Amino acid sequence: MIRSAYGIFYNSNLGWEWSTGRGNWPFSISDNATGINIPGAPAPTRADQLFGSFDPTKVKPTAQHTISRDLATPYMQNWNFGIEHQITQSMMVELNYQGAKGTHLSSFLSTNDPPPGPGDPNARRPYPIAGSLSELKMIATSKYNGLTAKAEQRFSKGLSYIASYAYQKSIDLNSEFGGTSPQDSRNAKASLGPSGFDQTHVFNTGYSWMIPTGDLKGIAKFIIGGWQTTGLVTFESGRPFNITLPNDIANVGARGNFQRPNLVGNPFPDGWTKTYGPGGLYFNPAAFASPALYTFGNLGRNAVRGPGFRNFDLGLFKNFTITERFRLQYRAEAFNAFNNTNFSNPGASFSTPTFGRSTSTQNAQRSIQMGLKLYF
Repeated sequence: MIRSAYGIFYNSNLGWEWSTGRGNWPFSISDNATGINIPGAPAPTRADQLFGSFDPTKVKPTAQHTISRDLATPYMQNWNFGIEHQITQSMMVELNYQGAKGTHLSSFLSTNDPPPGPGDPNARRPYPIAGSLSELKMIATSKYNGLTAKAEQRFSKGLSYIASYAYQKSIDLNSEFGGTSPQDSRNAKASLGPSGFDQTHVFNTGYSWMIPTGDLKGIAKFIIGGWQTTGLVTFESGRPFNITLPNDIANVGARGNFQRPNLVGNPFPDGWTKTYGPGGLYFNPAAFASPALYTFGNLGRNAVRGPGFRNFDLGLFKNFTITERFRLQYRAEAFNAFNNTNFSNPGASFSTPTFGRSTSTQNAQRSIQMGLKLYF
């Protein structure tokens, strides 16, 4: 069987992105009033008693968010092509290609930043009175391409399983709601990079197997029969992470500091061994250097990938048939059965004590639980 589809889906703008906006200075002016509900304090009755002035040269926007007046409607295009084939009466395989492209997606840009240079950034801004702010603009894009394969065995002769694998790539300008912004608002495309959730390889499988007992009867069947094993297995390659500078080397006074260092070497040179914990180093810190003063770094966004992930959840069950109506099941389940340690992404703030060090984990240590379940 062959399947294919294409669709365009128009997005709505998130309320958070609009509710904190204060318009596009200087066409929309607003101010904040505080202390008007304090018991015993005189309550103002007119707006001119709350605010000193609505003159744009005197009222500084306080929300630090502004919204572009030329917003376009964001939309996503999705397409896929797949082949499905039934191998046996109970087994089916699939092979699919999936693609997606996001256009006019929202992103916050520090559009009032001055060019890199010496001196007070506020005095060099295009609009000095506005200070540092974030402007909501529909300039972001995203792209996804993936090849997926799946094999499924429906329950037959005591066995059922499903296994899937994905080989994929996702690129965008910003992966998280309210996340990072380009380090250089005048060159946003330079911050296009792997999505924060991008994983090149993902494999998952789950199975259930009723262990066969043949023609056993009597006490032998009662002891040996009725056993069932289950499992969930996951293998994933690492997610990318963004290496940043802890200070404003470019001296642009952005509302958020998203600047990156220079790449001057190989983070994983030949012979490099990734080590973990407080004394370990996941990558080579000497591969990065601080940019020259008043410049942006040349390292791309999300340029380094973190540790992968592997996990085994296993179960062993014993089913006892008491009567036609009642059945008792003993369950023993082990989560992270082999106690695999999956370290999280290392510290990514350049020149800080935790830079390059992976000291936390993505999953918990092995956990075993047992129980009895009565079916009736």
